[in-house]
Amino acid sequence: MYKSAKIIRKEFLDYFSTELNHKIIPSSSVIPWCDSSVAFINAGMNQLKGIFLGKEEAPGGRLVNCQKCIRVGGKHNDLKDVGLDTYHHTFFEMLGNWSFGSYSKEEACRYAWRALTELYGINRSINLFVTYFGGDQEMQIAPDLETRDVWRNIGLPDDKIRACGAKDNFWEMDLTGPCGPCTEIHFDAAGSGNNLTELWNIVFIDHQRLTDGGVVPLGRQFIDTGMGLERLVALLQNKNSNYDTDLFQPLFQAIHKSSGAPEYAGKFGDQATLDTAYRVLADHARMVTVALSDGSIPDKNQKLRRVLRRATSLAIDTFGNNDLLTELTNHVAESLGDVYPEIQDNLKKIQVITNYEKELLISQRKSTGEAWKTLLKMNPRLSTINDPYSPGIIKAYTKLMKLKSKSSNFVALSGKEAFKIYDSHGLDLEAIKELAEVEGIKVDDEGFFKEMEMVRITSRAGKQTNRRVVAKKTLEQLKVLPQTDDSFKYQYAFDDKYTFSPLECSIIGVVIDGELETKSIKLTENQLNNSEIALILNQTPFYASEGGQLSDQGIIKLKNSLFKVSVVEKSEGYVLHYGTFDSPVEVNNKNKKVTAKIDSERRVNLMMHHTATHLLNAGLRKIFPAVAQRISVVTPLDLIFRFSTFGKKFSPQHCQELDSLVNKCINQNLDVKTEGISSLELMNQKNLTLIPGEVYPDTGLRVVDVDGELKSREACCGTHVHNTGVLKNFCITEVHPKSSHDYLIKAVTGPQAKNAKTKTQLNYLVDVKGKNDKKEIIIDFMKSEIERAVEKSDGCVIHCMKSNDIEPESVPLQLAYNYCDNLPMFLIVMSKKKIRARCFVPKEFQSTYFNAKLWMESINKVLPVELGTFGDEDPLSTSHIKIVRTSKDKIENQAEEAAAEAEKFAALYFKKLKIKKNN
Repeated sequence: MYKSAKIIRKEFLDYFSTELNHKIIPSSSVIPWCDSSVAFINAGMNQLKGIFLGKEEAPGGRLVNCQKCIRVGGKHNDLKDVGLDTYHHTFFEMLGNWSFGSYSKEEACRYAWRALTELYGINRSINLFVTYFGGDQEMQIAPDLETRDVWRNIGLPDDKIRACGAKDNFWEMDLTGPCGPCTEIHFDAAGSGNNLTELWNIVFIDHQRLTDGGVVPLGRQFIDTGMGLERLVALLQNKNSNYDTDLFQPLFQAIHKSSGAPEYAGKFGDQATLDTAYRVLADHARMVTVALSDGSIPDKNQKLRRVLRRATSLAIDTFGNNDLLTELTNHVAESLGDVYPEIQDNLKKIQVITNYEKELLISQRKSTGEAWKTLLKMNPRLSTINDPYSPGIIKAYTKLMKLKSKSSNFVALSGKEAFKIYDSHGLDLEAIKELAEVEGIKVDDEGFFKEMEMVRITSRAGKQTNRRVVAKKTLEQLKVLPQTDDSFKYQYAFDDKYTFSPLECSIIGVVIDGELETKSIKLTENQLNNSEIALILNQTPFYASEGGQLSDQGIIKLKNSLFKVSVVEKSEGYVLHYGTFDSPVEVNNKNKKVTAKIDSERRVNLMMHHTATHLLNAGLRKIFPAVAQRISVVTPLDLIFRFSTFGKKFSPQHCQELDSLVNKCINQNLDVKTEGISSLELMNQKNLTLIPGEVYPDTGLRVVDVDGELKSREACCGTHVHNTGVLKNFCITEVHPKSSHDYLIKAVTGPQAKNAKTKTQLNYLVDVKGKNDKKEIIIDFMKSEIERAVEKSDGCVIHCMKSNDIEPESVPLQLAYNYCDNLPMFLIVMSKKKIRARCFVPKEFQSTYFNAKLWMESINKVLPVELGTFGDEDPLSTSHIKIVRTSKDKIENQAEEAAAEAEKFAALYFKKLKIKKNN
């Protein structure tokens, strides 16, 4: 009897929840908000990682769910195989059940066996085989004979039970983290055992992989099982390919109907280009829809952008429909929306972002197309690159070729160098490996991930210490001491005003210039004047700089001295209070008892501005269907909020609307509620605002909630007022467009907001549109002029841009390289009385006689050249002259003569290219 994917999914959940008393937990987001070790959730157990590591309590002894998963990089990377075979996918659903001390290996195996043979009716005597872990000498783990005997007891003959090594039967979530031996149930349609397809993986998690590569016992055992829904559906629907099931066929039909392409025929191999494109596009549409619905954004996740652009390129180039990917998101929502309602809830946002990325790709194709074509002529093998218009790919390839040129036997790219390319040019590892493969170079994957992990650790440490350096030895020494209890930072009383009680504490350490002192120490006047001093307390009411909020200030009172706290920071759970003593002091057992008191006025201002930041963010999300927070800084004086929009741009009208929304919320006197949640609860929160690209701590999480017409619900560790009415007023004082869809807002609350309204708001409303529009007009002017010049050029690009409405100094000539980075280019811009020029010479065209500096000096006969310099520029690659002021009647002739001189110089010293003048 035919069963749809929806029925098969439901039967699995019902079997474990109803018959076997498992608690159904919802699928978490595919974004690992509390885990930096993976780009996406790639298994059902990811959201339970904190339980496996003993950091959290399990919500039940028996759990079951259907988890959204994405695999596009890292240890589990299915991207390269998608479309080429019958079963690899970027997005898939994982059916799974777990035991946290509730049942044994034998029960886990029996539950799975009964589900397959009785619930789904698979022939146990012909089609099913099992494998178990056969041990590993390197990890010093013995064979799992207990599991072998379980299968024997269930009734499987020995010829259907096979021992396998760690590669096949030792499961690891990623390069680090929980792991353990596993047993797998396989299906073979013929029953010979020669063509096994894995169905169900049952993992006995009892080990942990460390960052140094070592594997150690976890101290307890959990059971984690997983079975891919797509593969199970294909088997039960009697299909040879996952793509032939009802999970994909509706998408193929939609592609055919919208594009007019021949129908999907299910072919594989080198000649099946169209069918492969069908499979890739359908798969990627599912992945993109799910990732965007869960809050991921392309420019914060290069793996997502890579998949999105590949799908968009297929829609445009193969199926001839620019809007096809966006259209397919409707069909994905129809297929998955009832199981994962967040897809339907966020469909408008998903489509705004896919349309925005489509327009961005089309624009980048226009601007870098010629440069890529030039590279293709030099090396036709580059035609295998999936996304040749990816930002940074040309510079990354240039960097790779430079490294290759340094050695005649350059066949391997180290992890460190690969990470440098990733970090500098924004390409993910798969794109780097594609470029390297073209040149016959292998990439050290493991070294890349180790370098990434080291950078993450360093980055986290840098954020925590906020430019102050705490010696590694100090951090190691601190581990013997209890971490600082800073929960008191959230305590206050309110009776017309906020009051914060002093807190009795103990000094457990003194850090002097990054070095820890835990014993008695006498601080001299010289140390007080010349050293950086921090006190570490056992408990504190001070808020350390976190989540964009600046730290508290205040005093710590000792028996005979006063310590003025200027900055508070947190490192590895220890709160460091930096400041100065008012006189020489000895810290010993007698005066380790101290009283800590924060600056109340500063704290209240911080609380007000932090709550206002949340309301501002909520207001933006109400106005725009898709918006992403970049940065927020909360100070006692104001708040700074940087964000990006997709589709619509931020206008003066939006500014007025945002101001009105926030002030209305303030006037409604709404309660600001906070609650503590675990990382598992965070993963399952709906309608929770999180910052794309941010990794949240796995302990001490809080949610701040304002529930009114303007709804705000954010994960936040900061301090807030208890009611919106405390803010009194809100006023946006400044808006700075940072790029086409990127903006920075400054705002204030309280009495200063009332004063600011009359002084700044009107000026802003008049000014922002002018700044915004003018900046875009100038960039569009320059871009179109360069594109026109490149089209006409046959070698060097020499072009004079003329405009009576645009001042030369406002034209960002330094950005011109972004629109043509593969040819020598000499640009002149002139207005009524001013001339400015800049030139670029790529390294491959430079010689003793031809470089940017010499080229710019060649126009000295016409214009008095004073070369400008920037510290980070190579004068051989780029050079410019400062503004030349001249008379109105001479300027046009001088500009044309300068262009002619530049052309002569290029013709003389660059004979290999034909130079044509561009008018």
